[in-house]
Amino acid sequence: MKINKICVSQGKIGRKHGLKYAVKYILSLLATLLFSSFYFSFSFAAFEDLGAGARGPGMGNAFVAIADDVYALYYNPAGLALIKKQALATSYARYLMGLSDNSNLGTSFIGYVYPLKEKESGLGINWQQFNLGGLYQERSIGVAYGSLLKREFGPGNLYGGINLNNLSRSFNKTPEADNALDGLTATGVADPVLTNNRSVNVPDVSVGFIYRLPKYYSAGLSIMHLTRPNVAFDPNDDDSLPMSVKFGLNYRGLLSNIALQYETRQSPIDERDHRFTIGAERWFPWLLVGNLGARAALTTGSRDLKQVSAGLSYRNRRFELDYGFSLPLNSIVSTVGMHRLSFSVYFGGIEEPDESEELILEAMRRLKYGQLKPEKTKDKSFASLQRKRKLVRRYLAETRRLAHQARYKEAFNILNKALVLDPKNATILRDFSRLNFVASTVKSLPDYQIDSVEGAWHEGILAYLSYDDAAAVEKVSKALSLNPASREIDSFLTHLELSTGLKRSVMTASVEKSTSLPVGAGKKILAEKSPFDFLKVRASLAVEEERYQEAIELNRKVLNQSPDELSAWENLGISYFALKDYERSMEAFERAYSLEKNPVRRKMVKTHLASIKKIIAKKGRGARKKAKISTGISILTPEMEKLYNRGLDLYNLNRLEEARDIFKKVLKSAPGYRPAANALKRVEAEIKKRE
Repeated sequence: MKINKICVSQGKIGRKHGLKYAVKYILSLLATLLFSSFYFSFSFAAFEDLGAGARGPGMGNAFVAIADDVYALYYNPAGLALIKKQALATSYARYLMGLSDNSNLGTSFIGYVYPLKEKESGLGINWQQFNLGGLYQERSIGVAYGSLLKREFGPGNLYGGINLNNLSRSFNKTPEADNALDGLTATGVADPVLTNNRSVNVPDVSVGFIYRLPKYYSAGLSIMHLTRPNVAFDPNDDDSLPMSVKFGLNYRGLLSNIALQYETRQSPIDERDHRFTIGAERWFPWLLVGNLGARAALTTGSRDLKQVSAGLSYRNRRFELDYGFSLPLNSIVSTVGMHRLSFSVYFGGIEEPDESEELILEAMRRLKYGQLKPEKTKDKSFASLQRKRKLVRRYLAETRRLAHQARYKEAFNILNKALVLDPKNATILRDFSRLNFVASTVKSLPDYQIDSVEGAWHEGILAYLSYDDAAAVEKVSKALSLNPASREIDSFLTHLELSTGLKRSVMTASVEKSTSLPVGAGKKILAEKSPFDFLKVRASLAVEEERYQEAIELNRKVLNQSPDELSAWENLGISYFALKDYERSMEAFERAYSLEKNPVRRKMVKTHLASIKKIIAKKGRGARKKAKISTGISILTPEMEKLYNRGLDLYNLNRLEEARDIFKKVLKSAPGYRPAANALKRVEAEIKKRE
């Protein structure tokens, strides 16, 4: 196929039939003959659905139910809510390379997405342009927004998104337009159609939805050109883009996707076109280097459409490079197909720790939230074992995050995945039983941060999951005292009594005596009666959600009110370690070690301290500094630490004078050690009161 000239007869088309037929003739030459009829057999002349980037086209554009990268801007804006990092992507595609007329058909794309993590949503902007040499252009500039619409909508979560675009198309001035034909010979007269209105701009709207189940499956729906914009050059003409509907299903694993997609729209011959695609991709982790990816797809559809696609990728934590290829099977034989190349860069967040530090940080979290069995941090030589362990760690971290957000059912589903991967893991087996009971009793407590009843119940559940049975019974008893008529809390507390052998605490309700409290009645009570408890919940939640800088600030506030708060010291240790401030992490864990009374947990903290010392030595930072934490807290020598603990024991035995003398000795050795100063002040006040 070869097109050398665009010739329109002013007499036969320009005057007799007008602009409408001339435009259709142009579009037929420029797009339909070159592109649609021979390549897709599923197309219109203007703004053809060509896909975007290289990863999606490598799967035959079966990306509607996946949409987890920048190109969600094109395929399904609902996917913007799934993106965790800021990203900038650009791509270029060449179509039908190898045609005899050397036609140059290409598409360029630039997109940027910004996740709004607090709202589980994302924003994005995109620019895309299709070119036919220097003759014809199509541009799309748009903004998109995607968000979580409904959590726990049935068994899964529902996401939605919208993309607002401005579509523009234009063709350039050509010699043929200045010298139109009358059918046989040049007239020397410019064609009125091709020399006057050569561009058009119209708005366009597309929407999308994704429904994600907790395990493996997701479904996507995308509706493009929802408003059917009219892109005719003459406003009196009608060249409306057909609305395209796409529906996809995806089976997702940690390293793979298998997608099925169906799409339909009106065809150029006033019938409906249908298209079916099956695509798959697989990622192959390359330890310490990055991930390699491969994908392929097969597409079939109306008007004898058959096409194969394939692609390759490389990605690491900072960028991704993708290549995509597509080839028609039964139409054009003189082409080497369509080739695409895309490049994405990811921004934001601190640099992730290396593999050994990830293992230590995970062990710290396991200690804090009750998973006491230490996980070995020695490197293994088998990559498959490393991948399995890393996946299990991710599941456990996600389980804890969901549990601390009071989303117990979701947490249990994720823990079940970890159990499938490592069925002999004693820690998982032990946690499985407790979390199973919690999830079967109460799926979630959505108002735990603002309602005192749910807040106390949630704290009790966390204590139960951390194997602190005494605290669990006490806190759930408190929740029941706030709402004595709650059968759910009473049933939960009865189970705790049976499983722990402990009896519930008898408490005086913190609210007016009544038979029940409506949902939300404790909001004011939480703000007025338990601001410190609320602060501790926020501080622990910041650590669990990996908002480490915020966690440091919140836990410092906790320590300002209660210098001996064990959980706050553990939170500081974890947060400083995650931010690679190892000296301060060691200081915080040493303080936690001095406060911890449980011998098993003390042993675990001691293990963490040894690991941190090795990291400091490895990184050449020398011995740990004995400076104060920015809160003004000094570090004790082992001898002074023992002495301080002895003072606490004497205080508990009501031997106040002896405790006072010991605290003075501690302060003489470490004048800035605030816990000892506070303890001395408290002891002296009690001695004075007794006198």
